[in-house]
Amino acid sequence: MQKIKSILNDASRELKIQNIETSRLDSEILLAYALGESKEYLVINSDNSLNDQKISKFRSLIRRRADGESISNIIGKREFYGREFIVNCHVLDPRPDTELIIDIIREIYIKEESFSILDLGTGSGCILTSILLEFPNSVGIGTDISENALNTAKINAEKYLLNDR
Repeated sequence: MQKIKSILNDASRELKIQNIETSRLDSEILLAYALGESKEYLVINSDNSLNDQKISKFRSLIRRRADGESISNIIGKREFYGREFIVNCHVLDPRPDTELIIDIIREIYIKEESFSILDLGTGSGCILTSILLEFPNSVGIGTDISENALNTAKINAEKYLLNDR
């Protein structure tokens, strides 16, 4: 049995060797995910020990990250514009820079306006979903060449109760 702080330090070093710049943060996210807890839990309980089964689960996640798989694909979700979206290997990771699209649209339109949006290559649907949530009187269509991506976008739209818009 190892303590949480020791496990995190070891994992962070392993990811740093693989030139992963966010090695500590990635280690914390993956351990919290493996334990089904928050990152705050890790800090508060850093002296707690974990059993071999939990350590093994965590190490398999660290190996995936060390092999270059994104955190989002490993845990199956990503935050975008303050909301959590389902992501997977069939969609691109939403980038923080892309959030500027919503900011620009918010500068152009007022919240109560009604307009239609066409999102070509919608992927996870995070852009279209975020716009529709910011503008409750608007409607949109998301298209994609990938049926798997469309299924992911549909799940995200359903999560935010946007099927009728």
